[in-house]
Amino acid sequence: MFLCVCVFPSVSQSPERNPVQAVEMMKRACAQNDIPSCHNLSVLFKKGDGLVQADSAQHEEFKSITQMLLNQKKSQFKKVFRNS
Repeated sequence: MFLCVCVFPSVSQSPERNPVQAVEMMKRACAQNDIPSCHNLSVLFKKGDGLVQADSAQHEEFKSITQMLLNQKKSQFKKVFRNS
């Protein structure tokens, strides 16, 4: 017989939001071709979020990076399916 004790943190123990740190982490992930991070940066710079101001130039930059990475993935999948 197993006994499991689950501890859930209360709302007061949840970490504080830090949009500036989140941007830095997503930029590092985007630089490593992580498509969701690039997309999230594009959306974040389109709308802004508290300490992160909306910036149309950065929005367009991350939007184009996202589109480029998606196109690369699509071409990879096409090659895989052509060869099977």
